[in-house]
Amino acid sequence: MRSRRRRGFTLLEIAIVTVITALLMLGVFSTLTTTKRVRDQTDELDRAREAARAKLEFIQAQPFGAIGGYHNQTYDVPEPTDFPAGVVNTGAADYKKSWRPLRSSVAGEKPLKVLVDTGTAPAAAGVLCKVTVQVRWLTPDGQPSRLEYSTYVANQ
Repeated sequence: MRSRRRRGFTLLEIAIVTVITALLMLGVFSTLTTTKRVRDQTDELDRAREAARAKLEFIQAQPFGAIGGYHNQTYDVPEPTDFPAGVVNTGAADYKKSWRPLRSSVAGEKPLKVLVDTGTAPAAAGVLCKVTVQVRWLTPDGQPSRLEYSTYVANQ
């Protein structure tokens, strides 16, 4: 009698390969999820940083006497509208669709807040005024984040 050799895989071998493949895919998907979360946090931090710098530069350009009027004012962080040339037709619309406004971490306030400390000195020439811009927002997982920039403006 001729012995027949069996070809193919056993059920046990297929189950082992399936388990190994599932574990590898789990590692890949957890890495992708972490990468997306870190990217979103970086995007929010960049938007907060740019909004704070823009507001600080705007206030610095104002006459010294008008700076006190910005104390305790809150503002929305503007949404991205300006894209570099050539980007408009290559993904800018997708970026705007995925853009999420920064939600304030302080109830009833907008995320960008300006604090002006004029001190008690009269507004004489050479007097310094501290201007602080804070951006406070909630991350997608609900954790509060905060960024703060300060500068001094001189009355000249």
